[in-house]
Amino acid sequence: MRQIVLEAPRQFVGHIVPPVVRQPSEALVRIHRVVICGSDWHAFDGHQANYTFPRIIGHELSCEVLKAPDNTRGIRPGDRCAIEPHLTCGVCKPCRLNRPNCCENMKVLGVHVDGGMRGFMSVPVERP
Repeated sequence: MRQIVLEAPRQFVGHIVPPVVRQPSEALVRIHRVVICGSDWHAFDGHQANYTFPRIIGHELSCEVLKAPDNTRGIRPGDRCAIEPHLTCGVCKPCRLNRPNCCENMKVLGVHVDGGMRGFMSVPVERP
């Protein structure tokens, strides 16, 4: 599998890596499109405090589901989706109050954890 890593400001490097390992609660997806937004440009220039390097950027993503566990959302192989990039903990007070947008432990794909500038990735099944 190929991925593009922002190794340092203004330094992209392509890598060939082993296939993605999907956890039981995750969907395996093929990335179809990655949109580059302002925060990605700031990371590229080294002016985005939230980024650490190296990082696979890309948080505005469209994909096709290849494998998915049974889930209440009805997500199944063959579905074409956008991926919700905000990964929430589900246990902090805002999450328990059904306000995940205020999660105290939120991580964003492509910002705090590796994102979608790669062929395939595994994401929590509630995200595609």
